[in-house]
Amino acid sequence: MEQSYLLVGSTMSPYSIKVRSYMDYKSIPYAWEERTLANSGRFKQAGVRPLVPLLLCPDGRAKQDSTLIIEDELEPAYPAPGILPGEPAARFICALLEEFADEWVNKLMFFQRWNTPRDQKSAASRLARLLFAGSWWASALQPFGATMITRRMVPRMAFVGANESNIALLQKSWELLVEGLEAHLASRLYLFGGRPSLADFSLYGQLSTAFTDPTAGDYIRANARELQGWIERMHKPHVSGEFEPLDALFPSLAPVLENTVARHFLPWSQANARAWEVGDKRVELELDGTMYSQRCFKYHAVSLAALREKFGSVRSDGQALAALRKANCLQFFAQDPGRRVGAV
Repeated sequence: MEQSYLLVGSTMSPYSIKVRSYMDYKSIPYAWEERTLANSGRFKQAGVRPLVPLLLCPDGRAKQDSTLIIEDELEPAYPAPGILPGEPAARFICALLEEFADEWVNKLMFFQRWNTPRDQKSAASRLARLLFAGSWWASALQPFGATMITRRMVPRMAFVGANESNIALLQKSWELLVEGLEAHLASRLYLFGGRPSLADFSLYGQLSTAFTDPTAGDYIRANARELQGWIERMHKPHVSGEFEPLDALFPSLAPVLENTVARHFLPWSQANARAWEVGDKRVELELDGTMYSQRCFKYHAVSLAALREKFGSVRSDGQALAALRKANCLQFFAQDPGRRVGAV
């Protein structure tokens, strides 16, 4: 009998949900374990940071980082059904959307989860209930735990870029994303056609967790019926057809790329990488006529460098260059971003 993995995660963690949906789609044998105080020892024993998701492999190895779990650990062992479109151009755009979801859409989810008292109360109460689950004293500590979680998480809004001066831009980016995905998904089951792609899993992680929160969930229910249907399909995704040709996808996919990826995400990501390169502690740039400012992060610079490496495979692909140019994305890949960004 095939040995199974153990996936330790949280139903409120977008990256945990991303990996769980992927493993369900691939029919990979695994057991799910909700992150609680009771299993904190697993992280210490595995010698990793106490972050979810944590994948414990049958041979005892521990893996973290949702993208690396999928691309480096699971996909080589479980290649079918495929999660990448066949056309090189579509494959790179899929990788771009996966990066966008993990690094930018996470901001859009996070700021709404912790921005208002209504959302704070909902998120903190659910997190406390999950964290103390299985303990006889859980019911007594949950109210105190919810208060402590709120005090810890609200200040982290600024940490991820959701400070007061950025809120209006993030709200605008959220609305543009929902509008674009609603139009694109009106004529297909998944982002690239009849089966889910890597980008679907990443976006699903962020949007499905946002959907459970009062403000973001209400917005999707009121404005995006097709997107809501896609979220529900991604709970247990399956193959219903083939990946569509990029030419068929692009009329409705291009606005998603242009209005959110090229307009907000890639300028910020490039500015962050440049700031990290020169040792700046903060990244500041103008987006939509306003100044966007947040702490500079090495991880985002590293992940952009990995995406630029993937661009190398389509650097001479005419279809990819034309599509990226039309969506205003090419400028972020066709130039040298700096001598050491790829080596951070």
